Amino acid sequence: MKLSHWHDVRDWYRAFLDAGERADVVPLKYDWSAYSVVVLPSVLMLSAADTQRLADFTAAGGKVVIGYATGLIDEHFHTWLGGYPGAGDGLLRTMLGIRGEEFNILGCEAEGEPCAIELGGGMAGAVTRLWQNDVNVEGVGTEVLATYSGEAADEWELDGTAAITRNPYGAGTAYFVGCDLNVADLTRFVRTNLTTSDCDGSRQRGDVLHTVRKSADATFDFYMPRGKQEVTLCGIEGEPICRFQSEVGPEEPGSYVIHRNGILITKR
Repeated sequence: MKLSHWHDVRDWYRAFLDAGERADVVPLKYDWSAYSVVVLPSVLMLSAADTQRLADFTAAGGKVVIGYATGLIDEHFHTWLGGYPGAGDGLLRTMLGIRGEEFNILGCEAEGEPCAIELGGGMAGAVTRLWQNDVNVEGVGTEVLATYSGEAADEWELDGTAAITRNPYGAGTAYFVGCDLNVADLTRFVRTNLTTSDCDGSRQRGDVLHTVRKSADATFDFYMPRGKQEVTLCGIEGEPICRFQSEVGPEEPGSYVIHRNGILITKR
């Protein structure tokens, strides 16, 4: 009952922004050709056609991240057989190089039961509080990036079991995040595995949402602070055509201070 697809979508979106990466929330059947990374957070239902699209995207060089409750049933609400995640009659398992038969569901309601499990390995210090997939690594080239660890993991017989994996598939890479993580831990995962860079090698700031829109003869840059604090931007190119709750900064030219709920739009 605590599983929430939209909660996971929101957390992944925030994690990308915190990591300095722009992300779009799009329908499953959207055209992915302009993207290098596709994330499916708790997309419970996947058809064979959906799974094949994921496989084709990955094989062509893309990165795909499959969340802990993704690909468990088909479009007719039938459970895919052969182990989890079974979407595409096992194609998703092949992409990921893992196979599971059980889920571990936590909750603080039961007295004396652990309500959190820590992760080790490359995500040491991360914590999962709801759902853990109990999987075996079956792919020849599958890497285990993090495992469940600690006393609580041992109590649930998960100590040393793979929690996050990476598997080469064609020219691309398929990741499996087999448990729920908070935004801070998802941000660590994004920074370590999924960050891309612009042509000049730069990335965006995590405290500012920067969106670019282009017309036939100009480029428009939209800058919006994401938090409650004012932000100072330097080296901004172009003519300011809209400043709301923002002002020219002390380090001219190209310096601006944007206050909470403000926006700066420049034209190049």
